[in-house]
Amino acid sequence: MKSISAKLGIWPNDRLLMVSPDPKVVDRIQAEQHGHASLVYEVPAGAKVPMVLIWLREGDDATALANKYKTLLDGTGQLWFFFPKKETMRANQLTVTRETVQQDVCQANLEMTKICSIDADTQAMGFVLPL
Repeated sequence: MKSISAKLGIWPNDRLLMVSPDPKVVDRIQAEQHGHASLVYEVPAGAKVPMVLIWLREGDDATALANKYKTLLDGTGQLWFFFPKKETMRANQLTVTRETVQQDVCQANLEMTKICSIDADTQAMGFVLPL
């Protein structure tokens, strides 16, 4: 099974901006990177990051979050949105689905690149700025 780091394209020494993170996923990324990736929760003014990891919660506006955080990406950066898998979504009567995430984030003028499984309950969808 591929590591989360491999699935998302996280490299040693990458600086990752974490937004409303799930501690168990953060712990796995830190263990995979052996402390070589820098996980931050705020970015200094004017700074850019290669990756923003956003955990969506019920009621979050994915379009607004994408518009807010896409400005922090460096030239090759990605936004990753984490959300429940279908079974988890149904069991908890949530409305965050793969389709709604893709539709909402694409409204922020981002292009979807990949979707992957993170664990038994969570999936992630990656987006980039258009060329």
